[in-house]
Amino acid sequence: MRSSGRWSVHIHGWLLLLPAAVLLVTFTHYPTVATLWDSFFSTARPNRPPVWVGLENYQTMAQDPVFWQALRNNIWFAVGTIPASIVLALAMALWVNSKLAGRGLLRLSYFTPTVLPMIAVANIWLFFYTPGYGLLEQITGLLGLPSHNWLGSRDTALACLVVVTVWKEAGFFRSSTWPRCSRCRRRSARRRPSRALGAGTSSAESRSRCSCPPRSSS
Repeated sequence: MRSSGRWSVHIHGWLLLLPAAVLLVTFTHYPTVATLWDSFFSTARPNRPPVWVGLENYQTMAQDPVFWQALRNNIWFAVGTIPASIVLALAMALWVNSKLAGRGLLRLSYFTPTVLPMIAVANIWLFFYTPGYGLLEQITGLLGLPSHNWLGSRDTALACLVVVTVWKEAGFFRSSTWPRCSRCRRRSARRRPSRALGAGTSSAESRSRCSCPPRSSS
C-alpha cells in the first residue's frame, strides 16, 4: 500500500509537469539540438541537398569579425543585465516585504513590466530615447547639452537596451526572491519568543516552541 501510494504521487507529479515539459522540449531543446546538428552540414539548395562539412562552418565563423563583435556585445549585455536585475529584484523584495501601506499595488507595479508584450515596452521606451523630442532629449536640452541619437549611436545603444531589459525583467526575479524573504521574516518572528524565555528554559524546549530546526554543530 505504501509503495503504491508513493508511485501515485510520482505519477501525479509527472503529469503536472508534462504540459510544460512538452512545450520546453518542442520550442527549446529540440531546436537547439537540431541547430547544432545542422551546423555540421552545408546550406541546403533547391537542387542540392546538404552535405557534411564538419567544422568548416565554425572555421568560417571564427574568421568573421562580425561574429566576435556580436559575441562581445552579448557578453557585455549579460554582464549589464543579470547582476543588475538580481540586485534590483532583491532590493524590491526587501522593500515590499516591509510593513507598507498599499503593498499589493506596489507588488503589482513591480510585476507589470514583466507581463507587458515587447512591442509595448519598445513603444514606451521610444518615448524616452527618440532624438529631438524624447524625454531624455528634453532633459538634456534643459541642461544645455547637445542632442544625441541614443539608439543610433554605438556608444549608447547597448546601454539603452540594458536599461530596458533590466526594467522589464527585474519584476520576474523579484517574484522568485520575495517568497524567500517572507519565509525568512516569518522564521525570524518565530524565533523572537524563544529569546524572551526565562533562563530555566532549555534550548531544546525553545526550539520546539519556535519550530526551528536545531543548528548543526560545526
